[in-house]
Amino acid sequence: MKTKQFLAFVLFIGLFASCDKGPFPVPPPVVQNNDIEGDWNLIQATGGLAGATINYQSGEVLWTFDTLNNTILVNNTDTAWYNSLPSGTYNYYDSLSNGVEYLIINNEVYGSMVISNDTLYIGQELIMADGFSLTFVR
Repeated sequence: MKTKQFLAFVLFIGLFASCDKGPFPVPPPVVQNNDIEGDWNLIQATGGLAGATINYQSGEVLWTFDTLNNTILVNNTDTAWYNSLPSGTYNYYDSLSNGVEYLIINNEVYGSMVISNDTLYIGQELIMADGFSLTFVR
């Protein structure tokens, strides 16, 4: 008799232990980082072999990031100085390597990238000795 009671007790405990505890939390969907979405005006380029500093007026060099299609529309009206990319549409993505986020444009590493508030910094010094540091604002 005690064996049957013990067996019934074990089965009873087993049933409670295996019961579903209710709705499990659903993990949030993976959302692409959209901080870069929208218009960015190049305001300064520094560096190169000569160590130049070039300041730009708002609208002279405008990059528009479309995170849905992973494209950058570049409107570049400056031809006198270092002016980043010529006007056109480019494919892009970002890649994280050893804690550094890189901007990849048309499958080429363009530079490291940091967004702070409404400022975008792109540094080419990690990928080329005569690279530029570019500063963009919204």
